[in-house]
Amino acid sequence: DGKVSFEQYDLDFDGRLDLQTFYEGGKLIRKELDTNLDRMVDTCVWCDGPRMARLERDRHHRGSVDTWEGYSAGLIADARYDDDHDGRAERWEAYRAGRLVRVDYDTNRDGKPDRSDSNVTSSASTAPEGSSCDGNPLAVQQEPAAPTPDTPAEAAPPDAAAPAAAPSSGVGAKPAKGGTP
Repeated sequence: DGKVSFEQYDLDFDGRLDLQTFYEGGKLIRKELDTNLDRMVDTCVWCDGPRMARLERDRHHRGSVDTWEGYSAGLIADARYDDDHDGRAERWEAYRAGRLVRVDYDTNRDGKPDRSDSNVTSSASTAPEGSSCDGNPLAVQQEPAAPTPDTPAEAAPPDAAAPAAAPSSGVGAKPAKGGTP
């Protein structure tokens, strides 16, 4: 149909792929990155138009996802962290308008938060910028005021269950061999 279906990049010019981008109907839908240049995909970003929608990362470079982030209108909305590498989140962060408002912890490893810290403050003096999937600047839309952390909608942390499986070429996968396109 003449539309791009994927692109591959060698960002450090070493002859190996560091970034792959995937398109459907000519629209960017996902990026897979090797951020530490070890030839393994460690970050996958899903796009909703020009904005980031979801991110999965192997931040400790152990071959499996240990960080999950959700975005709303390009601003981070929630993050989950597997700090003990058992495949389940032990720490959840909630954000409002891109700013951290609460952190929940599972200290007894039962899969449920048993300690919360809503006494977090942001040191940023300006409004956060939205995260772009395509590299273009985003006009951040202000979302309606979210409920306070004490309301039921905010009281429960994001689902602690593992997210949907990443595509087979996702985090921990080796990029296709070859050079730059």
